Amino acid sequence: IRGAARYLESIAVAGDLIIIPDTDWSFPFEYNGQATVMMPGFDRQTSSGGSALDSALACLDGTPCAHPGRVFVLDYADGTRDWQSELPFELAGHGFRLSEKSFEDVRVREYRITTPSVPAVDCGSLSPRLDIRLGSLQLESAWVVPQPASDTAVAVALCWRAIEQPAADYSSSLILHDPVTGERIGQADKILVNRYGSPTRFWSPDDRVVTYHVVPLPVGTPPIEAQLSTGLYLVENGSMTPVEGVDNLGRPIGEIVPLSDVVLGAPIGLSDSPYGLDRPPGLATPIEVAEGLRLVGMRFNPGPYRPGENVRVGLVWQATTDPMPDHRPALVLEQDGSILAENADQMVNGRYPITQWSEQSLVLEYRDMRVPAGVEGVVQLVLLADGNRFDLGEVTVEGADVLFDRPAMATSVEAQFGDGIALIGADMINDTIHSSGPIDLTLYWQSLSGEISNSYTVFTHLLAEDGHLIAQHDGLPANGQRPTDEWLAGEFVIDPHSLIWRDPSYTGLARVAVGLYDSATGERLQLAGGSDSFYLPQTITITKAE
Repeated sequence: IRGAARYLESIAVAGDLIIIPDTDWSFPFEYNGQATVMMPGFDRQTSSGGSALDSALACLDGTPCAHPGRVFVLDYADGTRDWQSELPFELAGHGFRLSEKSFEDVRVREYRITTPSVPAVDCGSLSPRLDIRLGSLQLESAWVVPQPASDTAVAVALCWRAIEQPAADYSSSLILHDPVTGERIGQADKILVNRYGSPTRFWSPDDRVVTYHVVPLPVGTPPIEAQLSTGLYLVENGSMTPVEGVDNLGRPIGEIVPLSDVVLGAPIGLSDSPYGLDRPPGLATPIEVAEGLRLVGMRFNPGPYRPGENVRVGLVWQATTDPMPDHRPALVLEQDGSILAENADQMVNGRYPITQWSEQSLVLEYRDMRVPAGVEGVVQLVLLADGNRFDLGEVTVEGADVLFDRPAMATSVEAQFGDGIALIGADMINDTIHSSGPIDLTLYWQSLSGEISNSYTVFTHLLAEDGHLIAQHDGLPANGQRPTDEWLAGEFVIDPHSLIWRDPSYTGLARVAVGLYDSATGERLQLAGGSDSFYLPQTITITKAE
């Protein structure tokens, strides 16, 4: 505490605000500086109270204690009365974290306030309504801070209602990903608690709880439109069990639920993450690629790859001049002097033009190149820019069998999904099965385009006559061995599934629905007629287990 006090005496000035944990009087006793010291008052708030930070920014006479500028927050390793981490959420909504300095078990975090007043979260007025059930909880709505800077953090509030008494403690995962590349940008996990610090097993039916989350963004994240999703899971005996989401009609929608799009604003220009995230991977010696453009980092998997797989390369660029020339460096795969694949797209797929980059800014982008059929051995990874060639490394390709002859199958079907994916057949389940027996099913797919944009998850759902879920299996094709974004044009893929019982008490008639979805967003591929699932042509009778 004394170390934190001496540090803040040296940098905080009149007009700055220092927020300390409620009921902790040790810091005011040690601090003799000019900044205002206040407690946020979480122990005095009511569930209908206003913003904790807005209250902290108001002096006793109602005038602001801090001009739009600096706020310092003391955080103790032993915790505070801010059980839900509402203060970090509100500070991220009012501005951004700039730095953190540790004094053993005491941390001093510095924030910049850019928006002095932000309305308190009101679940009743938030839109769109979500109404998604995850276990014993209903996710009713969400609020996301608009246009956070791409090198800061995304503040999110989720509004929950307990449908029934939860039997366990749920943890949440907030995931921000790039919808074009599928790369995960940021993630934040925490145990859900109410304002008293109670985890979900102590919530009562119909309790409504707001939870607060901050998803840090790595330095180098470009200002793009990202997608935010969430999910719940249980941690039991050291293992994580995800919770399946269902919509308001009781239909399964996957373990990851899409919340909203998030437009990231221009970066502030931080050189290091104030949240302690690792910097993008750096090169020992940066490469001066072209005038004003420097390659300072790179990462890729050296393989081995199969024909049809994408080689993904992460490139970390730095602008060294302002304004930036419109460079378009090309990334190629080369073998024995021949170019096998090339990616000469604009920077960040054209979503963050290089001419908008500011001097010294870092930008992380990902580029894909597909290994063509028939390639085997060592392949060079090369960067071409302004007539210059830069050897970046090598990847290895090992030949793999790709099936181009139509396989034999018990039942042929015709179901063409989006993105050039066709379901052409199945080896069906027995016409009669017991409710405790195995449910094995093999699907047969064909790639029509060879340019599938995403790695889609296949779902196989055994549904009762009323549409409720009896058994299911979701997974990448061929037990994860043949992701859809690696399929070559015209190839066939054999895809076995073993369904897991969800309602073993059911007896009666059932059918199998098949489809594909983007696991990052939960969005399903549609058939030509607009449906998002295909029913296999078989009616199954389920009898009671003997």
